[in-house]
Formats: sequence, structure tokens, C-alpha cells
Amino acid sequence: IEAMKLGNNYPCAMSAANEAAVGLFLENKIKFTEIYDYIACAMDACAPSEVDYPSLCETDAKARASVVNRFITKNN
Repeated sequence: IEAMKLGNNYPCAMSAANEAAVGLFLENKIKFTEIYDYIACAMDACAPSEVDYPSLCETDAKARASVVNRFITKNN
């Protein structure tokens, strides 16, 4: 709901981060209760941008990378 309230590219970031975090959960790499933290981290790293295809592709990639980077940092 927060992503929708923020608008712009935030729903895209939230969706991409959710997919990446759930993927880690399904691979038994994180706990179910950690999914929110990974999404929140990606959302915090998101900057508002245009809502056009290139910008949304960039937002998607950055959100997924944010989840992966948090996982790597947390597990090293």
C-alpha cells in the first residue's frame, strides 16, 4: 500500500524486490519473516523516476540488485 501511495516507480520497485526476496525464500536462503526486510531495503534505495518503460526496467533491475546485495552483505 505504501508503494502505491508513493506512486511514480515505487510499485515497480516493490514488485521486483518482492519477487527477488520470495525467490531467495523459495531457495531456502532466507526465512519467510525476512522477506519484508529485503523489500524495505530495496524501497529505501529507490529514487523516484519517470514512469516509462526504460525507467521502469532500470528500477526493476536496481531493486533486484538491492535484494541480492543485501543478501550477500548479510551472509558474509
